[in-house]
Amino acid sequence: MNVSFDFYEYAGIIVPGAVLAFGAMWLSPELKAQLGPEGFTFGELGLFVVLSYALGQLVQAVGTGLAKLFWWPLGGLPSKRILDGEALTEQQHARLTARLRELEIASEAASKEEAFAAVREMYARVAASGNAKRVDKFNGIYGMMRGLAASLIMLAVAYGYVRGGEMSGVMIMLAMAAVAIRRMHGFGWHYGRELAVVFLATQTNADKA
Repeated sequence: MNVSFDFYEYAGIIVPGAVLAFGAMWLSPELKAQLGPEGFTFGELGLFVVLSYALGQLVQAVGTGLAKLFWWPLGGLPSKRILDGEALTEQQHARLTARLRELEIASEAASKEEAFAAVREMYARVAASGNAKRVDKFNGIYGMMRGLAASLIMLAVAYGYVRGGEMSGVMIMLAMAAVAIRRMHGFGWHYGRELAVVFLATQTNADKA
């Protein structure tokens, strides 16, 4: 079976899953001993990638909850707040509002559900035009930072439990998680802005029809 992964799956799923897997091996000498003195064989490396992908899916479930807790007091996800004009110029916001109304994607007073549906349709139109490369890159890095934050928090909890409450390692991991969350914040805004700007510059076949 030949399986290929896209950028988001590598960055947002496999990388956080691999960090959690390596962290578990580091905390458990029994798991580390399974590698042997020469590390992974080629077959074991393939199995490790599959394991990382599976763990990454679970990590992102935790990461999604973490992101909701992070963005909620700030007013919600940037991709939704962009529709309200945040991080856009007045001219860009006016053009975006007019464009969404013209395409009957969203009204000016859209509900939360309508706003998320509008963002999904904006992305679908950008992807259909073949101009989603930078948008996908920012989304992939956002997903990676969210996953890394979740992995590091999970490892910090595990480290405190396994090492009997030794706080130095816990604090280091939590500090790294805080850095990942800060980067997640930045790339969340990069994604939202890029999606809006590319959407404004894009004319899909559906628009031309």
